[in-house]
Amino acid sequence: MIEKILKPPVKYYLYCRKSTDSEKDQINSLPAQEAELLDVVRQESLTVIGTFKESKSAHHGCRPQFNKMMDNIEKGKANAFIVWSLNRISRNSHDSARVIGLMEAGKLIEVRTCKRAYTNNAEDKAAMGHDLVDDKKYSDQLSEVVKRGNRHAFFDKKIWTGPIKEGYAYLNDDINMTRSIIIDPVRFQLIRKAVELILHGTHAPREALDILNNQWHYKSIKRRTRGGGKLSRATWYRLLSDSFYYGLMVRRMGEVRGNYQPLMTEKEFDLLQVRLGKMGKPRVTHHHYPYKGILKCGECGGAVTCQEKQQLICDGCKAKFALAKGRVACPHCGTKILEMKNPKYLNYIYYHCTHKTHPDCSQGTVEKKVIEKQIDQELSRYEIPVEFKDWAIDHLKEVTDDESQTQNQVRDNLFAKFKTVDLKIQNLVRSRIAIDPSQTDLLSYYDKEQTALFKEKQDLEAQIANYNDHQQDWVELTKQTFEFACYARYWFANSDIDTKTAILHTLGENITLKDGKLLIQEHKPFFLIEKAKAEIQEVLEKIEPEKRIGDPIQILSLEPISTLMRRRRDSNS
Repeated sequence: MIEKILKPPVKYYLYCRKSTDSEKDQINSLPAQEAELLDVVRQESLTVIGTFKESKSAHHGCRPQFNKMMDNIEKGKANAFIVWSLNRISRNSHDSARVIGLMEAGKLIEVRTCKRAYTNNAEDKAAMGHDLVDDKKYSDQLSEVVKRGNRHAFFDKKIWTGPIKEGYAYLNDDINMTRSIIIDPVRFQLIRKAVELILHGTHAPREALDILNNQWHYKSIKRRTRGGGKLSRATWYRLLSDSFYYGLMVRRMGEVRGNYQPLMTEKEFDLLQVRLGKMGKPRVTHHHYPYKGILKCGECGGAVTCQEKQQLICDGCKAKFALAKGRVACPHCGTKILEMKNPKYLNYIYYHCTHKTHPDCSQGTVEKKVIEKQIDQELSRYEIPVEFKDWAIDHLKEVTDDESQTQNQVRDNLFAKFKTVDLKIQNLVRSRIAIDPSQTDLLSYYDKEQTALFKEKQDLEAQIANYNDHQQDWVELTKQTFEFACYARYWFANSDIDTKTAILHTLGENITLKDGKLLIQEHKPFFLIEKAKAEIQEVLEKIEPEKRIGDPIQILSLEPISTLMRRRRDSNS
């Protein structure tokens, strides 16, 4: 009786929580929790002095109502609380430790759920700790599953899971349970026109925004708590600095190219960042320059790197200055870049030795266009007309047909030799069996002979297995060489960075840069093509104009051209 009198009365708080703050998701979760908890309160005749409800995730512990409830318990205003399940309390270690700590301090007498009550004794605290750890484990595992799914959707399916950007909309596929990004036909075109005003240099970003809002009456995307009106200045500058609009989706897990229609090109995006000055959002750039991985310094043998520089010609004083980081105005006349109507932007890429192999290397910088001019000149040395390429491939077929009988004979000879060696091995084995084991010298001789024959047999097997493949490889390599010589110059002038690098790499090896000149140790096939072109030109110069043959293919039948272009395959094909 005395213990019951001294025992303090139990005052409960009622706590309800759902994981999301969206009105659409788990809309009945809070009322359902509260209804079940009130049933427990009526059945057990509990004293509830307050109710706390919130829509927050418990994963990171940022819950104002929960923290307020725990503060009140710590102050002694209440000494217990009731929740639908322990996972409503905590899914992080900090909050779990706080609950158990208040119980051990005697400030929290009881934690009650719909299924059971946890009091301040060893068994209940151990059970509550175990249940809280299980909930934390479930939360962590669920988080990993969600993150894995998000990574798969982002990198593999290229799905943007964030809020839709201005100028775009989501297209939901209810059958396949997917959604894709499409352009908003009205907003997309208006934003594009406003961006073009800045790109053309006729308007500053603020002026373009004013035209977008007040003259074209742009309305932003209507969201739950905002939007539906004019595009704000902050949103406008974020839009101009967002890589999403040139097709690069960036999240904390990484970045990937999207499969939607971009609003602008990457080059236009870079130009906008220059116009924005300090207001442009800093971004991580991954430079991808041609020829960087295959060029070596001709003086020290070190690697060659690239450096990109941007300059601007002021539309006021016409002075040219470098676009250094943080520069927002012309250093000569003070005109702000944002206020320039028609500035001229210049972009340069320079190649130079890294100076890591030999810091005192004397090689300077070489501009990209200088290198590409030399590559084009190199390609012109091997360029052949389409007629010559077609003739060479047709002639190659003739050569292959002519050599087929000879090659078949060579193959038959290999088979015959293989059978002979195999027969020798069989006879040697029979002879060895008949030898007296005491004749060790003779046995040693037979062992050496057998080893040599087995080695010869293996070599013949390899030659027979690879013979047809080597013949086909030679034919295909020759075709590719003539195709490259015919079209490489065109490919180089009209292709992307990777193709340009591959073309230079195909020309030869030990490609170095020294004193501003590109030095290439060309492959033998291109040397032979260049020599053939020289012989053709020499023949043409000897023939009088009125006696020249009209069809250029006929020239190939002349000597000395036929000695080179009609030659058979040599030993080093």
